[in-house]
Amino acid sequence: MTIRAKVQGFTLIELLIAIVIVGILVSIAVPSYQKSIQKSRRSDAKIALEKAAVLQEQHYFANNVFTTDLDDLGGVGGVLLSPEGHYTITSALVAGNTDTYQLTATALASSPQWDDADCRTLVLDNTGTRTSTKSSGGASADICF
Repeated sequence: MTIRAKVQGFTLIELLIAIVIVGILVSIAVPSYQKSIQKSRRSDAKIALEKAAVLQEQHYFANNVFTTDLDDLGGVGGVLLSPEGHYTITSALVAGNTDTYQLTATALASSPQWDDADCRTLVLDNTGTRTSTKSSGGASADICF
């Protein structure tokens, strides 16, 4: 009579089931994580817009007009980037009126934030009104600000 030693380990079926379970968990977690990262990067645009708004108000106080020249707002060569470099900031006078402005933060195509299709563009005006647009051009929900 032969005595068999007890074999310990996992069967192939058990390993495959574990891999499938891990795959399902990863497929759920990764998109959620990416959305969370995009949401946190939106703060980069918010900070840049608020800073540019303060600089616009300072410029208005000193010159009695708002400006579209981003160099007046701390830009370099007519370009104003957000602190982390995910957005570019533009300034426009509403209907050419030097008493109103509109600041726009647009995600850079070279940034991973470009994939944030729900909140690609964020806008702040001199009255404090905040709006945003999707990559398709439609208005975004209130999730952006």
